Amino acid sequence: MHFELYFNTAGTWFWRLKSRNGLIIADSSEGYSTRAKALAGLKLVKSTTLSTKVKELTKPQPRTHPLPRPVPGSTPGTISDTATITVKFPPEADTVEVSPSTAELEIGQTVQLTAVVKDSDGNVLSRTITWSSSSTALATVSSTGLVTGVAGGVATITASVGILSGTSTVTQPTPQPSQPGSPNRMPVASVVVSPATATKNEGTLLQMTATLKDQNGSMLSGRETSWSSSDSNIATVSSGGIVSAKQQGIVTITATSEGLSGSSTFTVVRL
Repeated sequence: MHFELYFNTAGTWFWRLKSRNGLIIADSSEGYSTRAKALAGLKLVKSTTLSTKVKELTKPQPRTHPLPRPVPGSTPGTISDTATITVKFPPEADTVEVSPSTAELEIGQTVQLTAVVKDSDGNVLSRTITWSSSSTALATVSSTGLVTGVAGGVATITASVGILSGTSTVTQPTPQPSQPGSPNRMPVASVVVSPATATKNEGTLLQMTATLKDQNGSMLSGRETSWSSSDSNIATVSSGGIVSAKQQGIVTITATSEGLSGSSTFTVVRL
């Protein structure tokens, strides 16, 4: 014979005693809210001896888990055996590895990223992975890890499993600008800064991007873009659009190309 400690899909724990032929001799009837409580109840049952008193009840009692019928031909008597209890829990994820860890692609091209989830022993686990991009204006990523280059720049692609994550850095080279006066050169008609609004703590950074379009709504690349902040005491911005939060307040971050501008409202909060 042996005892079994198990739980159902609702997370309720039970114990049961089985004979060698698989018949259930006794069970816990009602479930336990935790494994520890179920194990404590099982230990209490195992501590029962032949000297334990039997209390006979004089009124009918309900039974929700009837015991099985005796095996035909069996002889009543004292039953003894050892009990082996095995409890297995699903392994926990420990790392998320994304490959390739870096990639370079032209605007409009794609690259397939893969993520491998492992436990602390290095065993590969099957887990649901969530993909995201640090800037969809530069690169987008599908639910299967397929990355598409949108504009020149560097984006971080992240694969997440719960609180764990792994990353890959994707770079799209910025095309060389067309020469002024070229018949194929379309002038800038609009400048859109993203994100349009943002809030960051003091001492942190944020990458902003400027999307340039012509009068037909087609995206333009390779044009010079300058960045400025309405108050450098609150926040500064680099030539590449990286905003640095200095002190509490609200500023306007502006991107300008060929005389046209777009802006974003940037709020700095104190920790």
